[in-house]
Amino acid sequence: LGTGRTGKKRAGGRMAPVPKPAVAKVGKRGGPEPDDGAPDDRDHGRSAASPHQCAVGLTDGKYGDREVWGFVFIAGPTGSGKSCEADRLVAGSHRCIKWVPPAVNFERKGWPVFDQPGKLRRFLAERAGKPFRCIYSPQPMSGAIEEHWEHVGRMAIHAGNLILYVDEVNMLCTPNGFVPLRSHFWSRPENLKRQPVIVDLLNYGRHQGVAMVMMSRMPSQVNRLLTNGCDEMRLFRCTEPGVVNYFRMKSEAAAAMLPGLRDFEFVLWQDGKEPVIQGGRR
Repeated sequence: LGTGRTGKKRAGGRMAPVPKPAVAKVGKRGGPEPDDGAPDDRDHGRSAASPHQCAVGLTDGKYGDREVWGFVFIAGPTGSGKSCEADRLVAGSHRCIKWVPPAVNFERKGWPVFDQPGKLRRFLAERAGKPFRCIYSPQPMSGAIEEHWEHVGRMAIHAGNLILYVDEVNMLCTPNGFVPLRSHFWSRPENLKRQPVIVDLLNYGRHQGVAMVMMSRMPSQVNRLLTNGCDEMRLFRCTEPGVVNYFRMKSEAAAAMLPGLRDFEFVLWQDGKEPVIQGGRR
C-alpha cells in the first residue's frame, strides 16, 4: 500500500501530516457523505501526534480529562488490545459513564453497574457536580437496546462535563445512518420523526462538555460522520483491505502503518498532526 509521503523516521514511530476533513452538521438519521478525495499527506512540517495531558474541564472548547480530549475512536479486532487501551484511558477519570451492550463481557473494577434508566438517573442526580464513575449495561431481553442507549446518551448530555465511553458503537448506527438496520424501536410510529441521541452528541455534545471514547471491532460499519468528527484515533493492527481503505480516507500514512503493527501497538492519529506508532507489549 503506497503512502505517498515523504515522512521521516524518529523515535516513537513513523509520521506523516494529516489534514482535517470537512464535516457537515448531520441530519436526523444520516447526513452528507464526506469528501472522497484522497488525503493530503505531503510534509507541511506539522508536529507529531502525542498523548494529551489535560486538566479536568474544558480545553479549547472541548472537555478533557487526562489523555481524553474531545472525541476519541479506538478500532481493532478482538484481542488486539483496544478494550484494554480504552479502559486505561478512563481508569482514573473524574466523571465517566461506560455504555456496554448486553452480552459483552466487562470488568466492574469497583464501578457501580446499572441496567435500568431510572437507577442511573437517581445515581447521577445524587452526584450532580461531583466525581463519579459507573457502568450501564442492559440485561439481555430487557427491552430494545436502542431505547436503553437513548436514555443513557440523553442523561450524559444533561449531566455534562464527563466522558461517555461507548463499546461497540457500530451496533448503534450504520455506515450511512444513525439508527441500526431493521430496528423495531425506530420503526415505532412515535419514533419515526425522533432525532437519535447520537446525532445530538455529535452536533452538540461538546457544548455540554461531553467527551467520548468510542470503540468498534468493525470500523467500516460505523457512520463516517462519527469518525470524521473525531479529534483522535487509536487504530490497532488490521490487514483486512476494506478496513485499511476505510482509514485511508482519513490518512494515507496512518492506513499504511496498520498491517505492520506488532502486538498491542496502535497508530495514534490526531487532527492536524503526523500519525505515530504507540503502545506495544510491556
